[in-house]
Amino acid sequence: MSTTTSQSGGVLPALTSIRFLAALTVVLSHFTELGLLNAPKWFFDFVDGGPPAVSLFFVLSGFILTYTYRKTIGTDGPARFYVARFARSIRSCFCHWVCRRSSPLICLMAAIHRSCSIGTR
Repeated sequence: MSTTTSQSGGVLPALTSIRFLAALTVVLSHFTELGLLNAPKWFFDFVDGGPPAVSLFFVLSGFILTYTYRKTIGTDGPARFYVARFARSIRSCFCHWVCRRSSPLICLMAAIHRSCSIGTR
């Protein structure tokens, strides 16, 4: 039995599709629990509330990462792999941090602007 991969670094489209379905299941479960989505009861019972999908997502993510970077890990060692992962992750972490830190300031500025414009009318 052979596994087919694309030429661009060992991408596994079938496993990536299953990972997407697991992530979608988690999102739908969260929306159902919060009352934002009126999913049928059988769906929630079938996915067991979502935790198995979380486990599946993380296991598949770890496998896909290891498979994709297997040559880098094998030739250059794990240090280069972790540096590459950190470099890829730090941008989104920084953007998230900036958004979280600036949102109270933006809300405060909007409230001040609103209160100042109310008095000028």
